[in-house]
Amino acid sequence: MSIAATLDGPLRMRGRSQANILLANLPDTLEGLSIEISFQPGTWPSASFLDEIVRVVLMVRGADQLVLSGADDAVTRMATQSAEDLGVASRLVIR
Repeated sequence: MSIAATLDGPLRMRGRSQANILLANLPDTLEGLSIEISFQPGTWPSASFLDEIVRVVLMVRGADQLVLSGADDAVTRMATQSAEDLGVASRLVIR
């Protein structure tokens, strides 16, 4: 599946409101699409930021996949936990 949009995560990613700002320019419906968020070394997203990204992209807007690239182990663990809690772990891809 090809990536419909790639978003660069800011270095400091805190809270649900900042997650929604990052996603603001995406369409309301993402069905049939994959969205990628690229993490640079040294980024420190909060658990609430990642939870909101997973929730909005996969549940609310219905993307087929959320791809996280460049994510370190901590980001991977937090995003995976959010996806598992929300029942969408099969649609989260870590690269």
